[in-house]
Formats: sequence, structure tokens, C-alpha cells
Amino acid sequence: MRRLLLLLVVAAFAAVGWTSGADSGVGTQVVLAGIAALFGIAIGGALFRRKARATRNDVDTGHDIPGMGTSTADIAANYWRDRGHPPLMKPPSPPPDQHIHDPDRLA
Repeated sequence: MRRLLLLLVVAAFAAVGWTSGADSGVGTQVVLAGIAALFGIAIGGALFRRKARATRNDVDTGHDIPGMGTSTADIAANYWRDRGHPPLMKPPSPPPDQHIHDPDRLA
């Protein structure tokens, strides 16, 4: 049913394009009908599109082993402990006496 309605909208737009070039040559009428049909496809497709099914993004795909720290649930659970870095990818922390923004060491 939706396909039939879409074809009717496209045919209506093509007919409008064909009649808009009635005083011109056949080539011009064909081009205008084609352009109008493209607009009809876009508008009809927007009107009669199917609603997308809601997909669940919070479901784990099962590729990760639970508890290893690499699944999205493990990363979310240990976010504050790991300071936002995935396991084994945490940058090394400097020794306690070295500071990045130490005013005495700025040169």
C-alpha cells in the first residue's frame, strides 16, 4: 500500500513537471518531468517511510568476556577507578615529586 501511494505521488509530480513544460519541446518536458519525479520520490519517501525499529544499544554483544575489564559494562563500572581510560591503556603517572605545571621548573 505504501509503495502504491509512493508511486502515485511520484506520478503526480511527474505529471506536474510534464505539464509545466507544455509549450516547450518534448525533450524539455521529459527533463522537467524527471526533475519533478525526483522531488516526488524525496517528498513521498519522507511521507510514507516506515518507522525504524527501536534497537537496544545497551545490550552487550557477547564478544567480550565479563569481568575482564574490556566490555562496556566493565568500563562503565570502573570509570572512576581507571580515570576514564580502558584497561592496559592508562598513561603512566609521574613520580610524586614531578609536576607538569611546577612554577619553579618553567623555563
